Amino acid sequence: MIAIVVAYKNGSELAECCQGLADLGDVDRVIIVDNSHGVAGSCIDASGLVLGPKMIHAIPPSNLGFAGGNNFGIELARDLNAERVLICNPDVIVGPDTLSGLLREMDSRSLDLISPYMREVDGDNYPVDLMWPGWDFWLGRGVLDISSASRIRRYSPTFYGACFVIRVDLLDDIGGLSEDFFLYAEELDFCRRIDDSGGRWSVSKEYGVFHARGSSISPTGGPRKSLTSLHHSSRSAVIVGRKYWPLAALWWTVVRFGWAVQFLLKGNHLGFRAVILGVISGWRAPLTAGSAKATRSSITTALRQLFRR
Repeated sequence: MIAIVVAYKNGSELAECCQGLADLGDVDRVIIVDNSHGVAGSCIDASGLVLGPKMIHAIPPSNLGFAGGNNFGIELARDLNAERVLICNPDVIVGPDTLSGLLREMDSRSLDLISPYMREVDGDNYPVDLMWPGWDFWLGRGVLDISSASRIRRYSPTFYGACFVIRVDLLDDIGGLSEDFFLYAEELDFCRRIDDSGGRWSVSKEYGVFHARGSSISPTGGPRKSLTSLHHSSRSAVIVGRKYWPLAALWWTVVRFGWAVQFLLKGNHLGFRAVILGVISGWRAPLTAGSAKATRSSITTALRQLFRR
């Protein structure tokens, strides 16, 4: 088992995550893809991480984002003859029994991909278990838990991209994470491609991990998002809409213009700019040929996905 951690401007949480992974008996190597290198200095130095014998510090040619960084790590894992890889955010802590439990569940259920549920801490410092994520078709954004949603058909279930195990042979069939996305919505795109290939994926209800809000997207470690996060969440919403639900992409653009106006009215000009530029970038971005099936999304399908109840 090879673990892959894509890091960018992370603090001490990176050291805690990587050391914890290296201590797991099921993990042979931990590949740390350093997207900070050459941009903001090495994440190894910033986090205080001491590289152990299981750890590999991998430096990509540039900041490749979440999808590109993980694909870079996956190629290194292939060179190490990995049959399965664990994708893990640097703000995730995997407990000593969690990974082995996930692997057993993966085998017993014949899954190609499995994600643990997430445990976070709310604003009152109270632990909250998030059991099943999804995509909100009305607002065009990811939702961390749809398990108790009153209108479940409004959402498309996904898995937690912050931590999941995947079989390498599935990647041979469908390719890696789509690099049309820099941050966000990769899970939704990946679920579509897994489903189209006949693969099986799920979120475990038995095994969970602790997820903190990382410093690269949340400067305070809480729900407040950085400007980078605002930009790329807006960009990715437009891109995933263009790929699968073209008419919905138009509506999600309108929604984000509304959010941008709210930032402006509150005097947050940088937030306004981040959202607007993200939307524009999403419409201008070229889509990878053959990586999705946007041409098969008719107007009727888009309307049904957008307004279903």
